[in-house]
Amino acid sequence: MAGTRDASSQPLHVVVFPWLAFGHMIPFLELSKRLARRGHAVTFVSTPRNAARLAAIPPELSPRLRVATLDLPAVEGLPDGAESTADVTPEKVEFLKTAFDGLAAPFAALVGEGCCASRSSGNGEAAADGFERKPGWIILDFAQNWVLPIAEEQKIACAMFLILPAALLAYVGTKHANEARPRRTTEWRHRHGSRFRRRSRTAATRPRPSPPRSVRTPRASPTWTASGSCTTRPAASSSTAAAPRPSRGCSRS
Repeated sequence: MAGTRDASSQPLHVVVFPWLAFGHMIPFLELSKRLARRGHAVTFVSTPRNAARLAAIPPELSPRLRVATLDLPAVEGLPDGAESTADVTPEKVEFLKTAFDGLAAPFAALVGEGCCASRSSGNGEAAADGFERKPGWIILDFAQNWVLPIAEEQKIACAMFLILPAALLAYVGTKHANEARPRRTTEWRHRHGSRFRRRSRTAATRPRPSPPRSVRTPRASPTWTASGSCTTRPAASSSTAAAPRPSRGCSRS
């Protein structure tokens, strides 16, 4: 039992690999920080430009948390320098996904060499305990299903960190339902959604027409007399002003 406790108390080496969207990278980086604060060695994987745009690693965590960058391959249709969904229009996300799938081989090489301890921790210091070992866990996002065969070949455990709410996951369907009704179209069809968003945005910004003056409701303005009684006079909607009429609902504060 003592040997089991000693083995379990050793820090884990965890590889964290989010999808190329800041709405995913930021929560994944926060998860990495929390794991590092617990004493585990964490390798956060992204592309060079995204890594440069993320918040800096806190100095107290840099010995246990480091960033490994993989160069995104060039893909026809993907703008130069685009490395996240923030860099492309919705219609071009499919090209970003194609480029992201091109990271399979570099990622396999990265975890295959164990994210070696010979690499520095990012501040020039030697890597902390845990980096010298092959990763024990890979935490992946929804988009890279090709990580699972890599992890199986390398005998590395996998966990999926989903930022989506449970209600949406329930709507997407269970594994059994997906197997019974396999998807027959690509999952990255943004054209219809883009048209819907454009129509919604246009409708929201279009000025609303004013109603005809004949159907406008005139605003009544109370008038106080010297004796303390109150009359209301509707705002004139035509050249003829309405005669004042007594009102019992007036009250003076």
